[in-house]
Amino acid sequence: MPLFLQKQPFRFLLWMLAFAWLLSSTSCGTKKYLKPGETFLDKNTIIFENSESVKNKRNLRYELSTIYKQKPNEKFLFTPMRLGRWYYYRTNAPSDTSWFKRFLRNNVAELPSIYDNSLSESTAKTMEYYLHNKGYFDAKVSYKPTYKKHKTYVTYFVSTNPRYTIDTIDYTSSDPRIERILRETKDESQLQQGKAVSEGLFNKEMSRIISKLQNMGYAYFDKNFISPIGFYDTVEHKVNILYEILPPKDTSSHRLYTIGDISVTPRYDPTYRGSIRDSMIEGIHFRLEEGQSIVRPQTIIGAIQIRQGDLYSIQQLQSTNNQLGNLEIYKFISIKYLPDSIQADKLNVEIQLTPRKKSVAGFDAEINNSSYSITETPISLLGTSFNMNYKNRNLFRSAVILNTRLSTSVEWNLTNSDQLIYSSNLSPGIEVFIPKFKDLNLMWGLTNRLNLLRPEFYNQLRDKSKTRLSFDYSYVNITDFYNYNSFNGFVGYDLKLDNGKRFRINTIGANYLRPDFQARFDTIRNDNEFLARSFTNQLFTGFLFRDLNFNYAGKPKFGRSYIFNLNLEVSGAEILGINQLANAISGNSTAFKLGDTNFEQYVRLQLDLRHYWDLSRRLTLAHRFNIGIATPFGPYSQEVPYVKQFAAGGANSIRAWEIRELGPGAFFDSLTVNNSNRNNTIFYQAGDFQIEFNQEWRFPIFSVIEGAFFVDVGNVWTLREDDRGPDAVFGKDFFKQLAIGSGLGIRFDFNYFLFRFDFGVKVRKPFIDPEVPGDSHWLFKEYKNYQFRDINPNLAIGYSF
Repeated sequence: MPLFLQKQPFRFLLWMLAFAWLLSSTSCGTKKYLKPGETFLDKNTIIFENSESVKNKRNLRYELSTIYKQKPNEKFLFTPMRLGRWYYYRTNAPSDTSWFKRFLRNNVAELPSIYDNSLSESTAKTMEYYLHNKGYFDAKVSYKPTYKKHKTYVTYFVSTNPRYTIDTIDYTSSDPRIERILRETKDESQLQQGKAVSEGLFNKEMSRIISKLQNMGYAYFDKNFISPIGFYDTVEHKVNILYEILPPKDTSSHRLYTIGDISVTPRYDPTYRGSIRDSMIEGIHFRLEEGQSIVRPQTIIGAIQIRQGDLYSIQQLQSTNNQLGNLEIYKFISIKYLPDSIQADKLNVEIQLTPRKKSVAGFDAEINNSSYSITETPISLLGTSFNMNYKNRNLFRSAVILNTRLSTSVEWNLTNSDQLIYSSNLSPGIEVFIPKFKDLNLMWGLTNRLNLLRPEFYNQLRDKSKTRLSFDYSYVNITDFYNYNSFNGFVGYDLKLDNGKRFRINTIGANYLRPDFQARFDTIRNDNEFLARSFTNQLFTGFLFRDLNFNYAGKPKFGRSYIFNLNLEVSGAEILGINQLANAISGNSTAFKLGDTNFEQYVRLQLDLRHYWDLSRRLTLAHRFNIGIATPFGPYSQEVPYVKQFAAGGANSIRAWEIRELGPGAFFDSLTVNNSNRNNTIFYQAGDFQIEFNQEWRFPIFSVIEGAFFVDVGNVWTLREDDRGPDAVFGKDFFKQLAIGSGLGIRFDFNYFLFRFDFGVKVRKPFIDPEVPGDSHWLFKEYKNYQFRDINPNLAIGYSF
């Protein structure tokens, strides 16, 4: 029997009785508000009557469940209690005017779901219509309500019958040019033989036809000219599809259009009544107000992707809109094409641009507290930080964006008045965004000519990306321990695509790190040889490629969504090539150095995959798999720098352990494990290889409060043996060295931000303590002696993943 029950059985019994009373009072106490003949909707269920013929039945059931016209009230946690409904009745009386009851009514109460048979009938009809659009042309849906006391349970019986598939597809038109275009591009259609028929595929094909023709000069071609005809084989359940392209009213062929005059109003204001002068610049009319134009005309011309005489193309107009959007100086962009009054086959283009504020500044401050120690005496700290930023959206009147920022923070020592400042940090930075692609090191043009890049990606990079130049400096000082100076400079590109993909690429970059140590930190370095070797002057470089961050957010489908992130970093490859070439010529074997600074040479790759599954409106099962590897390369680098290695533990990792407390591998550190003040210890463990798996069940409690149950698994390892021994190296038995933590979390979701408190408990440790006879990886036996200090609390903003 658990220790709690042995010591306090009477109190436990009282809690159970109180909970049982609450359960019964909230679940049954609302039925008295029902009128005669009324019931509460308690559950909706979908049953497939011919389930053997339904593929992906789980996904189809989820899709149909989104059609319910009436849903039951939310349950409280894992109980049958409907707290929202109960609070609605408890706070809905005319006399309930206190602020607390108004808060409950507006934030917690939920309108009772009183069963309505007409809504069930409507749901069944909508389900049938939905299935027909999915290719189940013979589908039938019926429903049956079951009444039990004051509750109603509705079952929907779905008979899909066989789904129709595509057999053939063809096009016909009285305009031979259009018929030829569509037949020549038939392979681009998603309506391929054997695919299941669905309204979504038909809509995609219609959009493809419209886009294809609008990009080839048919400006006014739209869906009204497309007439799809289906010939059904009810025996084989196949469909032959014919798209008939209808002619305009007065002629048998559609008109091709070219671009006529192009005019630009760079400071559009419909209320302006002053004089306007017209200027012709590089074949484009500029309508300029009195005074100086906000942006130089040449900058706007560079963003316009169409020219007079070009064949009309909706893609080029969209590209122009994207390029003008990259000029962040404009908040509204309007591109209109108007028929020419003289030449019927020409379209004049009118571009109206509405500027936004040129400059914006911001400021914020933060206060936090923490406590830890590197000695035997805990230190209590009060942290203060200030952040300032300034943005200029139109530097040199060329729509170049200038971002400047300054961050400073101080940790005040509340324990020792003789040393008032424990740490300080100063970090200024500057970023310059050029609203065009600039191949400054000629790498992209060369790789494109060598066919090392997909032409589509190079074109998107050239048309949609911004060139970014960033420089920042950071000074950190930990009083009596160490300080360091860090200098960073990068040249790169930011590219955001419409399909949810984002790229942040740095082709040229350098990071210089210069630490300086005091005597108190030497005691830590002396106990950790790898740490001592890593904290030296270091230079991280890349002159053809420095790093890449790729992010993809998939569109939600069937209640599931995915996020994938890749980060690749390379340092010193160009320096190594020059170094080896110089050594081959001179016959030396020395490594390049810049004074006492090493050129670091390594490659680092990290992959992060996240999956979210909405089990109900507010119940979500979230997963994350994270793997990373870093390794040095070349004859002059023997290990990855400490600052570039992986660490496990903390609020966004294995939450039962503190950050950098885990690993590497099964390495056992008696100084931290058996330290009575270990909760106030700073940890330094890191590794070259990382595996993490996190699972979190997120559920509503009430109002803005959410709960979570989580399980975290993972560790870090080295790839080669160092002073920490063979137990730290990744090997075939790595799964035996995985740490497991679990726990509960509570979150306060205020939409625009989320506070998160997670309380982690160690379930399995990766090592065996040789000083404890019969020690085990599993920690279940220790739970009876657990104290509050054995729980690792985590406070953070935002979800862990």
